[in-house]
Amino acid sequence: MKLYLDVCYLCRPFDKFLNHRIFFESEAVHNILELCKQDYSLVSSQVIKDEIRMITNPEKRNRVLNLLSIANEYVILDDNIVFRARIFNNAGLRTLDALHLASAESVDAAFITSDDKIIKIISTNKTLCSIPVYNPVYWVMEVQNDRN
Repeated sequence: MKLYLDVCYLCRPFDKFLNHRIFFESEAVHNILELCKQDYSLVSSQVIKDEIRMITNPEKRNRVLNLLSIANEYVILDDNIVFRARIFNNAGLRTLDALHLASAESVDAAFITSDDKIIKIISTNKTLCSIPVYNPVYWVMEVQNDRN
């Protein structure tokens, strides 16, 4: 299975643990990245790299880029991705989120995000997107249940 993690989620391990959710999502990032070294495939993209370049803290930016070093597939923006992103954008997703989702969909990768708005929009419009969209904590819990 291919996994596409959005940048907000990739930043979780470097966020301040102001609440339990951030802590659990940070732990889920580590679990997912470990699984990507074994049984799963991590997908990166031009959109991910461009968004990471916008991180103003150079140390955080480099640490997030380092997480992507295990990615074994890279998605380059093309007209089809931009077209799908417009559809997602019209459904209510922000432009970058729509581009991430369209990039993930282009390679049939599950989209992992901590953004509740994305999850809600996709879950209430089940025919809008051809790939699953998961909250990271729930995805890890589901995988662990399947393995037991």
